[in-house]
Amino acid sequence: MVAKQKVLISAMRHEAKGILSVEMVSAQADDLTPFSAGGHIDVFLRDGLVRQYSLMNDPKDSNRYQFAVLLENQGRGGSAFVHQSLRVGDVIEVS
Repeated sequence: MVAKQKVLISAMRHEAKGILSVEMVSAQADDLTPFSAGGHIDVFLRDGLVRQYSLMNDPKDSNRYQFAVLLENQGRGGSAFVHQSLRVGDVIEVS
């Protein structure tokens, strides 16, 4: 992916201890950029914080992106932001 897209956080689920999955759909009723199995996205979180996550949904399911984040207490802030601040209904950018 290259161009930034606005996405809406449509669902968040606790999958296991410390693991949160995030589902996103287009915030602008546009098609999401297609991806292949094993694809990654850049997620623009806040104040220049950008993290890369592996997409985990089927590439044929082209109306959404889904990734999961393990909370890293000693991390650089990306996983903590996703777990503690990101909410369903938020609009963020991805590329």
